Amino acid sequence: ITSLQNSRLKLLAKLHDAKHRKREQRVLVDGQREILQALAGGVGIEELWFDPEKIDVDSWLEDVGSASVSSMQLQPATAEVLQRLQYGDRN
Repeated sequence: ITSLQNSRLKLLAKLHDAKHRKREQRVLVDGQREILQALAGGVGIEELWFDPEKIDVDSWLEDVGSASVSSMQLQPATAEVLQRLQYGDRN
């Protein structure tokens, strides 16, 4: 995904708001460490958005080795798009 106008991106960005998380019964997990913690805790992840220029997702998923990884939808996106989904600055 390269467009900030993408409808899927807009829906996910709304999950920053508690009202939308409650209505959709979904949360947005931001960050590799947080994703690993969610998987370790048994959370099923429906979609994994990632920047293919920064992460070799196949290698990363192989290292994770979780059963829930096989059902994950992989969504490559640009850094600009992913920035729209971030909760805050990690630097």
